Amino acid sequence: MTQISGSKVITRTCADQFTIVVANGKATNDKGSITWAANRSITRTSDAVEGLLDYVFEITGSGSGINRNGEAFTVNVDLP
Repeated sequence: MTQISGSKVITRTCADQFTIVVANGKATNDKGSITWAANRSITRTSDAVEGLLDYVFEITGSGSGINRNGEAFTVNVDLP
Protein backbone atom coordinates (compact mmCIF):
# COMPACT_ATOMS: atom_id res chain seq x y z
CA MET A 1 0.00 0.00 0.00
CA THR A 2 1.09 3.57 -0.65
CA GLN A 3 0.04 6.46 1.57
CA ILE A 4 -0.60 9.69 -0.36
CA SER A 5 -0.75 13.10 1.33
CA GLY A 6 -0.60 16.79 0.38
CA SER A 7 -3.00 19.25 -1.19
CA LYS A 8 -4.34 19.69 -4.71
CA VAL A 9 -6.23 22.84 -5.65
CA ILE A 10 -8.04 23.15 -8.98
CA THR A 11 -9.11 26.68 -9.90
CA ARG A 12 -11.15 27.79 -12.88
CA THR A 13 -9.31 30.94 -13.94
CA CYS A 14 -11.57 31.77 -16.90
CA ALA A 15 -14.22 30.10 -19.05
CA ASP A 16 -11.67 28.04 -20.97
CA GLN A 17 -8.88 27.50 -18.42
CA PHE A 18 -8.11 25.67 -15.18
CA THR A 19 -4.99 25.74 -13.02
CA ILE A 20 -3.94 22.81 -10.86
CA VAL A 21 -1.53 23.33 -7.97
CA VAL A 22 -0.13 20.42 -5.96
CA ALA A 23 1.65 21.38 -2.71
CA ASN A 24 3.42 19.22 -0.14
CA GLY A 25 2.68 16.07 -2.11
CA LYS A 26 4.13 12.92 -0.58
CA ALA A 27 3.88 9.23 -1.41
CA THR A 28 5.20 6.71 1.13
CA ASN A 29 5.40 2.92 1.00
CA ASP A 30 7.75 0.17 2.16
CA LYS A 31 10.25 1.15 -0.57
CA GLY A 32 10.58 4.76 0.64
CA SER A 33 9.04 8.19 0.09
CA ILE A 34 8.89 10.79 -2.62
CA THR A 35 7.85 14.43 -2.35
CA TRP A 36 6.17 16.42 -5.10
CA ALA A 37 5.00 19.93 -5.99
CA ALA A 38 3.53 21.00 -9.34
CA ASN A 39 1.73 23.78 -11.20
CA ARG A 40 -0.23 23.04 -14.37
CA SER A 41 -2.60 24.91 -16.64
CA ILE A 42 -5.21 23.31 -18.90
CA THR A 43 -6.65 25.58 -21.58
CA ARG A 44 -9.33 24.71 -24.12
CA THR A 45 -8.05 26.06 -27.42
CA SER A 46 -10.83 24.86 -29.74
CA ASP A 47 -14.52 24.21 -29.21
CA ALA A 48 -16.12 20.92 -30.08
CA VAL A 49 -17.90 20.71 -33.40
CA GLU A 50 -19.74 17.47 -32.69
CA GLY A 51 -19.65 16.24 -29.10
CA LEU A 52 -17.10 16.35 -26.32
CA LEU A 53 -14.43 14.38 -28.18
CA ASP A 54 -13.77 17.27 -30.59
CA TYR A 55 -12.45 19.70 -27.94
CA VAL A 56 -8.75 20.61 -28.20
CA PHE A 57 -6.72 21.39 -25.06
CA GLU A 58 -3.25 22.75 -24.30
CA ILE A 59 -1.56 21.56 -21.10
CA THR A 60 1.51 23.34 -19.71
CA GLY A 61 3.30 23.39 -16.40
CA SER A 62 6.13 22.11 -14.28
CA GLY A 63 6.83 20.10 -11.18
CA SER A 64 9.66 19.08 -8.91
CA GLY A 65 10.39 16.79 -6.04
CA ILE A 66 12.73 14.38 -4.30
CA ASN A 67 12.73 10.70 -5.29
CA ARG A 68 13.05 7.80 -2.83
CA ASN A 69 16.84 7.84 -3.29
CA GLY A 70 17.01 11.45 -2.08
CA GLU A 71 17.69 12.82 -5.58
CA ALA A 72 15.99 15.98 -6.79
CA PHE A 73 14.03 15.87 -10.06
CA THR A 74 12.09 18.31 -12.23
CA VAL A 75 9.50 17.86 -14.98
CA ASN A 76 8.14 20.18 -17.63
CA VAL A 77 4.83 19.68 -19.43
CA ASP A 78 4.14 21.29 -22.80
CA LEU A 79 1.38 19.51 -24.71
CA PRO A 80 -0.12 21.64 -27.45
